[in-house]
Amino acid sequence: MGRPSLGSVFVAQLGARRHYAVPIAFHQAGRLGKLCTDFYLGSTGAYRALSLLKRAATPQAFARMVDRHTTELPAEYVRSFPVFGLRYRLKVRNAGTEHDRVKAWIWGGRKFSQLAARNLNGKCGTVYGFSSAAKELFERARELGLRTILDHATAPGLFERALVQEEKERFPDWVSQDEDANAFDEYDKRQRDELDLADVVLCGSTFIKNAIVEAGARPNQVQVVPLGVGDQFFKLQRTPRPSNGPLRVLFLGDDALRKGAAYLAQAMSLLDPKLAQARLVGDLRLNNKAYAALSKSTTVMARIPRSELASCLIWADVLVLPSVSDTFGLVVLEAMASGLPVIATTHSCGPDVVRDGVDGFVVPPRDPVSIAACLENLAEDRDRLGWMSSQARIRAKDFTLANYSARLVGATLQ
Repeated sequence: MGRPSLGSVFVAQLGARRHYAVPIAFHQAGRLGKLCTDFYLGSTGAYRALSLLKRAATPQAFARMVDRHTTELPAEYVRSFPVFGLRYRLKVRNAGTEHDRVKAWIWGGRKFSQLAARNLNGKCGTVYGFSSAAKELFERARELGLRTILDHATAPGLFERALVQEEKERFPDWVSQDEDANAFDEYDKRQRDELDLADVVLCGSTFIKNAIVEAGARPNQVQVVPLGVGDQFFKLQRTPRPSNGPLRVLFLGDDALRKGAAYLAQAMSLLDPKLAQARLVGDLRLNNKAYAALSKSTTVMARIPRSELASCLIWADVLVLPSVSDTFGLVVLEAMASGLPVIATTHSCGPDVVRDGVDGFVVPPRDPVSIAACLENLAEDRDRLGWMSSQARIRAKDFTLANYSARLVGATLQ
């Protein structure tokens, strides 16, 4: 007996990844069977969990949870697990070390995958899961003879861990060196098992595709599907500012070592403060010594809820994403759609999205000198900055959510 037809798609998504772009794409194509997720406003039990979270979480965390909703998905398509979601959020939040954080990720991925698997039946021909939170779901899908698609939304664990370890050796005083290899090994094995269970593997950039193949996937098993940016970013308008003021440089991202925040800070230290100023925004996961070092040449700010992203983009003249390892970097598209040129490394979506010298610059990782040269060029040539700004908006139109949806749905049919 053969498999069911591809038919509708069962999506299991831990968190609000890409603000639900994957289930929305399948819903608009008439193929969404069910979305399983941890926390979703409008679903049964969510408001009760939200009231608990309001007492237990910080205002910023609470605001981010309020964003767990989209008007583009009817509530009847959504099955959520808010009590689990609250427990998982608190486990990650209370993780005191990197080891604790990895253990929390493993627990959350396994528990969520088990919950999703209990809701799976043979009515959907395709099961779509995300890396580190799909193993048990895919095992159940295989039992039912269903097709499995893995969205490798994170880099392979061993690959990324090696890069981050190099960063720890470069900046030994910035983070704790207390690690338990067993936790990382368990996380890596989980990802490898998911690769073995997947019929198709999707990722956002050529950089990550190469890493996935290096981790053991077959080259023809992996497809690159660049992400998409929402229409609201094309509508953002910034007030013209005097051309003699400092260039406003923005970094947006969590996990400073992996995202290369140190190299932007080093680049800023090479520039005259009157020429450029920079803001680092995100959950940087660093100790006080690291924050003090970054603060010498940049302004360090806390992580913001998604609802405040527009104000950050409006403030800036250019976005810098100096990643050491990045699966994509959606903020690149959000910035470009907002009219910001982008400086990104080859260890991100940069080579797939940014046209070097046209709407931004693509630089090697760990190269503050190249970053500083690009910033100096834009700061001293405001006409070029304006031209690159307009080109960034044009380029971003190749990566709308509509285009992403078409690419995603097309890739799952192959």
